[in-house]
Amino acid sequence: MGAPSGWRERRQQSAMLDISDTALDMFAEHGFIETTIVDVAQAAGVSERTFHRYFPTKGHAIAPALDAGWQDYVDRFASRPHSESVVDGLVDSLESVLDGPHGRRHATFLKSLPNSPMLAPAWLSVHDRCRAALQPVLARRLQLDPNGDRAEFVAACVIAANRVAVERWSRDPRQAIAATVRTCLDTMGPLLTPDPGCRTLTESRTP
Repeated sequence: MGAPSGWRERRQQSAMLDISDTALDMFAEHGFIETTIVDVAQAAGVSERTFHRYFPTKGHAIAPALDAGWQDYVDRFASRPHSESVVDGLVDSLESVLDGPHGRRHATFLKSLPNSPMLAPAWLSVHDRCRAALQPVLARRLQLDPNGDRAEFVAACVIAANRVAVERWSRDPRQAIAATVRTCLDTMGPLLTPDPGCRTLTESRTP
């Protein structure tokens, strides 16, 4: 009897994350261009064929490690009490994630980013996937249409604030991530305050 599909899926996800972690470490230490797929596969204890089963290119290998951090961030925010402010929930959720293993992964990746511009599109695509995951959660907290323009705009602004804060910290560790994020989010004012009477940007343009 074959293994249950759920078990196989978890095993595959674990393998992908292990390879991704290894790739991040090697890109940071040796450089993206200098590190080959064979190097990553050998260091991760898998064959080159197994690597290609999960990732079409070595650039794609960074996604699982970074996606895991952003998914944890969204999950943590979704579980926050509705009695606290949205800004507090977003900042505390991000800070909790960055204080753990996901924070190490992001820090490791950012070490390699300045010298590996080819990784920049992958970095941005990770944030876009996080925006898509955060949008419906944020919309519920703000009582917005989860598919509306306003919900998408607000979620994009939140993720942009996170990205700016993390990148500033990577260049200057004296720039505390949580403080920068809070400063950015505070400028959004009423956009992050629940408003039962608000409408989407599209609806507001409708006669």
